[in-house]
Amino acid sequence: FDHKNEFFSAEKLKKFLGDLVIYKDMGQKGADQLENAVSEINQKRDVTALIYVSQARILFDEARVKAQTLFASAGEHSFRVDELVGGLDALIESTKNLRSSVAFIDDQSSSDFTNNFNKAKSSLATGKDALASVARFANSNQ
Repeated sequence: FDHKNEFFSAEKLKKFLGDLVIYKDMGQKGADQLENAVSEINQKRDVTALIYVSQARILFDEARVKAQTLFASAGEHSFRVDELVGGLDALIESTKNLRSSVAFIDDQSSSDFTNNFNKAKSSLATGKDALASVARFANSNQ
């Protein structure tokens, strides 16, 4: 029995989980920004909505790049990295649809607005679900 390897594995898992949570938190901050953008769009405030969307996109892009570096240390938990990246991808998709929604903000009854806005909210929910799942996994392993 090798105590050194067991310690290394525990330390490696702890670091992996710590990094996973950091990148999940970046995604969550961005998701919160998108929630603010949805609220602003509902109030026909296009400029502030776009600011929130832009801030969120920066967080998602950075978190996605960093999360992909976790594959090397994820081992048997690589599917959790996939889940995080997938969630971030859904949130990135939401930013695109929210930007498109803003283009039609003055005509919120148009199909262009409603289609983009509904897709944005759906992608946002999908992304948030993935982040919540990653959070549950991390919490149950710490």
